[in-house]
Amino acid sequence: MKNILITGAAGFIGFHLAKYYSEQDYNIWTLDNLQKNENFLDEDLKKLINLKNVNFINTDLTKKIDDSSLPKEFKFIFHLAAINGTELFYKDPYALCRNNILITINLLTFLESTQFEKLIYSSTSEVYSDADTYGLLKIPTKEDVPVVFSQPTNERYSYATSKFIGEFLCAEFCKKINIPYSTLRYHNIYGPRMGYKHVVPQLFVKILNEVNPLPVIGLDETRSFCFIDDAIKATSLLAESNKTNNDLFHIGNPNGEVTIKELTVKMLEIANKKFKIKPLPRRKSSVLRRCPDISKLSSKTNFIPKVILSEGLKKTYEYYLFNNENKK
Repeated sequence: MKNILITGAAGFIGFHLAKYYSEQDYNIWTLDNLQKNENFLDEDLKKLINLKNVNFINTDLTKKIDDSSLPKEFKFIFHLAAINGTELFYKDPYALCRNNILITINLLTFLESTQFEKLIYSSTSEVYSDADTYGLLKIPTKEDVPVVFSQPTNERYSYATSKFIGEFLCAEFCKKINIPYSTLRYHNIYGPRMGYKHVVPQLFVKILNEVNPLPVIGLDETRSFCFIDDAIKATSLLAESNKTNNDLFHIGNPNGEVTIKELTVKMLEIANKKFKIKPLPRRKSSVLRRCPDISKLSSKTNFIPKVILSEGLKKTYEYYLFNNENKK
């Protein structure tokens, strides 16, 4: 049985990735400090941790990694650990950016004395935020769109800059030791067990708590939403293919683009609610449109997203309906 290391396995994508590989012929090692563990997530983690081939290590990745309990050889390293959530971009941008960079540096330091076959780094579509300001953000967006940060004075860039620096560090580290890597820029992944800090769970929880009229930020913005099952499938295909070595890929669903208003209407229909919608202004530096071009991903892996938005939203709603604890 081969080893896989996943950082951030208590988070949204990391958890689903660990669960996916736990059902394969792999021994899973997970690193997380449980910072994103939000009440109802405990039972999910307990089920994952209790699996025979899952080894969970509670550790703070902003500090040096203690390798005494970890294997010396891994097939894949999936680096997903990061502080995330749009609200946090503005709440404490310094801590967010600093900690995300430290997490990556400490992982790479650990990997200096570890054997592995490939590093897969999780980045974000947020790196394109300022490209829109200069008319450079073409829709759908290919991987060669310039990454622009006009000035280091916008707190929203706290997350995007930290992830972009991580892209550079991981790529150059792997080049230095001659080990393959893949960089993945996720575009609006959603689904069950997402926490509460993103638009889909936030709106569903407000709907479940009968918040009427329903306040919604940026109704005219569009996003292309990709269900978690599709994102995990794409991630695994990229990791396991030699055709994706040393390159950058978008993971998302270009067929899922809707305005936030259309998204809200769909969610209200799924919940069988007829609420009034209270428009709130767009957030500072939030892009008007976001939709990935995944043609490079599809050509290398034959990946095709399968879950349509209405189906994914229904599954997500059912999860939060069962797990909602009056979060507001």
